[in-house]
Amino acid sequence: MASAAPGAVEVPRSCHLTLGKSIGEWHGKTSSLVAQIYEDLMQDYREFVSPEAPLESSARQVEVLVGNLALFLARRLARSITQLKTLGDEISIDPSSIERSVHYQLEIPKSTDESFKLLMSEEFGEFIDYLSVCHRFGFANEVLVGMSGCQDALELRASQVRLPLLTRTYMALQRLLSSFSSNNSISIVSSYLGRVSEIWLSFMLRQPPSLLEVRPEREYREAAREVRLPKQATSRQNAIFLLRVLAPFSLAEGFEETLEHATSTGFARRPSVIFTSNAFSHDDEFKASLARALPTAKYVVGQHGNNYGVSKLTEICPELNASDFFLSWGWVGDKKIIPFGQIKPLVKGKFPKAPKGVSLFIREEYRFLLQADMHEPNERYFRSVIELCQTLNQLKISTKLRLNPTGSLNSARYTSKSIEAMDFVSR
Repeated sequence: MASAAPGAVEVPRSCHLTLGKSIGEWHGKTSSLVAQIYEDLMQDYREFVSPEAPLESSARQVEVLVGNLALFLARRLARSITQLKTLGDEISIDPSSIERSVHYQLEIPKSTDESFKLLMSEEFGEFIDYLSVCHRFGFANEVLVGMSGCQDALELRASQVRLPLLTRTYMALQRLLSSFSSNNSISIVSSYLGRVSEIWLSFMLRQPPSLLEVRPEREYREAAREVRLPKQATSRQNAIFLLRVLAPFSLAEGFEETLEHATSTGFARRPSVIFTSNAFSHDDEFKASLARALPTAKYVVGQHGNNYGVSKLTEICPELNASDFFLSWGWVGDKKIIPFGQIKPLVKGKFPKAPKGVSLFIREEYRFLLQADMHEPNERYFRSVIELCQTLNQLKISTKLRLNPTGSLNSARYTSKSIEAMDFVSR
């Protein structure tokens, strides 16, 4: 696709535009642009969220609704832009090789979870690269994305009937308590405490527990969306265009319906304090309730997972930015960060005197580091796992592999194929 301008040195027709050999190098070369794109998205999206989600549309509310999604988009877009910069000014592209008028037809993502799946798909990544190429070489492209979507209500009702008895019993108790828990002054959602401890905490606070661990699926009305990109779009216009395409129905056109569904399952209507450890990313009912409660309610976040405060990967942290207080595992920063310690219950166990074997817990592929091309690092990780298995097998140590259930089918197949000849290694 790339060709040299007249008088320039010829380059290979196909090449990989790398930004380094490690994740740190890719992150370092994109981080400043990520920060700029993210800041622009938080500002530009405010004008779109008001008519769709009737809020004051403060920067804080926008960060609650789409902050994490915007951050991941900023990383992927910054990566594409930065890779193209490595070509230099002497490289040109034959205009006839670029499609100048594009009309896509997509389904509207119903939830933030579906938005992330769309963003991380190979097809959407190629779309981002296409827009970046058009901007880099000054092509006046016409891009229109038409979107529609709905859910079959009959299919939804049938799926509800097929739920296990224990789940249906839980949801029946949820319906019974929801009219009371929706009046709670302190909202506790996904606290990291564990089911029993969270219920006990609610009783200590003299309020009924909100049973939100399992919720009934909701119906989605038929909807349509059309997003058009201006000709000769700037990189900033590309970014807000992409975020509007990715915006989940549940937090855009269907915001009020999401809020109504949330209160019907027990979310507090007018809480004075809202606490969570991990609902800030993909839980749309939580985000809608939180956005509506701000700025009156105090928003408290408990740290979930590592990297916070110690890794460059958390330089931008939407949940920290939007919170009033952040309960850290022990690190400190600005005044809102409280070194509280781990909220998760202590895991107790004894090391056996005579171990019978080894269990290896294998993480999933890193698919969320969109600022880097993760194909090679992921392959390197799984190759190292197989090398470790080979060593353990040679030592005749019984080894059991535990793959992360969220990992891809390809990685599971690769692992199974690689260990099938190892007598002491199994899955």
